[in-house]
Amino acid sequence: MIKKYQNVFSFEDYLKLREYLSEPNWSYGHKSIAHSSKYFWKMELSENKFFSEELFSRVKELIGEYSVEKVYANGQTYGLDGEFHYDCSPSDTSRYTFLYYCNEEWDPSFLGYTVFKDSDGNITHYYPEPNSAIIFPGNILHYGQAPSRDFHGLRMTLAYKLRKV
Repeated sequence: MIKKYQNVFSFEDYLKLREYLSEPNWSYGHKSIAHSSKYFWKMELSENKFFSEELFSRVKELIGEYSVEKVYANGQTYGLDGEFHYDCSPSDTSRYTFLYYCNEEWDPSFLGYTVFKDSDGNITHYYPEPNSAIIFPGNILHYGQAPSRDFHGLRMTLAYKLRKV
């Protein structure tokens, strides 16, 4: 149900992506769950053709035909843990999330895993390896773990909210 991809973008695309994400376009106060008190950083990218068209054409080469509903970047610093949530209704089997790990370097001591919980309560997690991504159904419980105190930057992911066509 969850598939991982390595070496997702070319070095040139990665540099352009990182350059854009280092601009001051982030806003604080995004929540995964409407009633949550847990906030994190977000950069809306749906209207940016580099992300919604150019990079997405590469994503489609990897994953097949999907349509994009939303594109944005998430940012977390130490202490900004997410909480378990669904990206769509638990009964919706047509929506997926493609989550790309944007950081240039990552050490296991930094934590920052993407954590999943299945219907039996089993927990699995994915390491935020640079230039890798995962795709998963939006109806799986998951959250982004905050980086540890050892990491002094912003844990960045690029999220494509997709619909299977």
